[in-house]
Amino acid sequence: MQPLYYALRDRGIPVASEIKAMRGLEGVDTGLDLASLDEFMTLGYVVRPRCMVRGVKKLEPGKLLVVENGEVTTQTYWELRFEPDYGPSEADWAEELRWLFEDAVRIRLRSDVPLGVLISGGVDSTAIATTVAKLGGGGASGLDSFTVGVDIPGAITEFDWARTTAER
Repeated sequence: MQPLYYALRDRGIPVASEIKAMRGLEGVDTGLDLASLDEFMTLGYVVRPRCMVRGVKKLEPGKLLVVENGEVTTQTYWELRFEPDYGPSEADWAEELRWLFEDAVRIRLRSDVPLGVLISGGVDSTAIATTVAKLGGGGASGLDSFTVGVDIPGAITEFDWARTTAER
């Protein structure tokens, strides 16, 4: 989803999904915002509503830009709330997750050509390979599996785990 950028100026409020659209607009300061640069160098991102351009702001998620009587404000229209769910049990959620995972793998097994699975030795690729085997995705000839790694002394590899998964 694209962010929405806007600028406050005397004649109208330009909005755009890219900062570069603000370049060259009269009354918009497109110089570097040093405070935002400091945030980026310290945190790895710029805290909203600021962006790297001094005269441009980024509309925050879940907010509306409201202009009334020459006054510009933002208003929250949606907020993520984390509330306890006393509905399904943990076992119900586990079963739902298992079904969704198997269905996602099943969909990806639709093919007119032989399939294989890339096994890294981690939990995710092991779960996929196990589910493919359970669903009979390898066909009569079995399931081809592949592993990619580096042969550098001292490097951590998952070859042994991947081999164990492939053998089982």
